Amino acid sequence: MIAVTCLNPAFDRTMEVSQLRPGEVNRTVRTLLGAGGKGVNVATVLQTLGEEARCYGFTGKENMQQFMSCLELGMDAFCPIPVEGRVRTNTKIVSLQDHAVTEVNEAGPEINENAISALLERMQEDMQQIRFMVLTGSIPVGCRKDVYRLLMTQFRVPVFLDASGDVLREGVSGAPAYVKPNLAELEEWYGMPVRDTGTMIRAARLMLDAGVHGVLVSMGAQGAWLILPQKVYHAEALSVPVCSTVGAGDAMVSGFLYGYLHHGDELEALCHGTACGAASVMTPGTGLVRYEDYRALLPKVKVELYN
Repeated sequence: MIAVTCLNPAFDRTMEVSQLRPGEVNRTVRTLLGAGGKGVNVATVLQTLGEEARCYGFTGKENMQQFMSCLELGMDAFCPIPVEGRVRTNTKIVSLQDHAVTEVNEAGPEINENAISALLERMQEDMQQIRFMVLTGSIPVGCRKDVYRLLMTQFRVPVFLDASGDVLREGVSGAPAYVKPNLAELEEWYGMPVRDTGTMIRAARLMLDAGVHGVLVSMGAQGAWLILPQKVYHAEALSVPVCSTVGAGDAMVSGFLYGYLHHGDELEALCHGTACGAASVMTPGTGLVRYEDYRALLPKVKVELYN
């Protein structure tokens, strides 16, 4: 089983407009509501691919039942850790003219050390089943910045980390197997602009020096890069109709992990991750990945050895 954390879950409200006009009245073409958060997205895509996954997250008691009823995950695949307050709502405004996405994310309920202890206890119950862990997404107000590193010390299994800012920095110090920063997150971690491929690879290799085994960098239309201790791979971006970029990075994590666990090969993992990310872009609104899209795209992925 793959354990996935979603410490700050959210309702995902997607509002589509013909063209977003800031400062003016905008009328929606369509509004979609689903239960999400990066960890929920990762676990959902893993299940779509046929992998057993379980997601753990702090869930506000006031609207927990409504959140659970919106989940695409099976009810037994999401383990809520009840906390005071409400599950937050993240609003994404999609301009259909250029597919630009404007996001407004709420903070979510505040949690304390007791909630973290409850999370650890619940995950300990499944420890014998966990063979890989995905630590992903923002953390709630009040949560310790090193919570992901804490989880790495408690569960001695390989970890895929997808975080940003101080949470990413603290997580890297725990030596996860893989990290997936986007370009902005890599720049923030590196402390200077990353304007070319060489600088991007140097920044990623500093993560390897800190104990990470592999760095997966998603760069949108420029494709994806996998930086390993001895090799660097580049996967070309697939040309697909763009319906929504929401959750594409989460889908890439899921596909990469699925490919790695089933083939034991990081080149195959990059192929699966690229296909999954592109399949997600083809899916409208809060939808994630259609299995048939992913399978159709997989043979089209082109990966080359960079050095």
